[in-house]
Amino acid sequence: MNNVESQLRTLDPMLRTLALRAARRVAPDGPRLAYLTEEFTQEARYVACQAMGRYDDTHGARPETFVWATVEARLKDAVLEEVTGGPVDAHALATYGRMLERADGDASAAERLCTSEPEPGRRLSADRSHAARLAWSGMARLDAPVAAGEPGRATVGENGWRLR
Repeated sequence: MNNVESQLRTLDPMLRTLALRAARRVAPDGPRLAYLTEEFTQEARYVACQAMGRYDDTHGARPETFVWATVEARLKDAVLEEVTGGPVDAHALATYGRMLERADGDASAAERLCTSEPEPGRRLSADRSHAARLAWSGMARLDAPVAAGEPGRATVGENGWRLR
């Protein structure tokens, strides 16, 4: 057994804990919780293995700390993908996230800020900002198909279609 394998075995309880916490964000209980816990545990192990290969002890962080931070960040992305039904428009979400922080957590203010605060070329239209807000809260995907017969583009993010 090599050094990485032994370290991963040592980290396994932590990885399972992070995976369970991530799964509970999506499904608080029931069979879906068990399924997501197993899926997220596999993802956590894979990410931990990659992180161990990138670990550099010259930065002062312990290997466990580095792996924990890396796995937790990836699992947050996995939760967002699970809640929104797949990957979303990263630019719109990143912009909305920055504006949400600037608005001290006020979702409506953040939606408005997305249309005026970022530099030109980074600003979102009102409709795209609204779609990012919905995606952030897990209510809609930006890449969700628009119902047949709706005017405009093929997805919520492209069309700016508001859910009513």
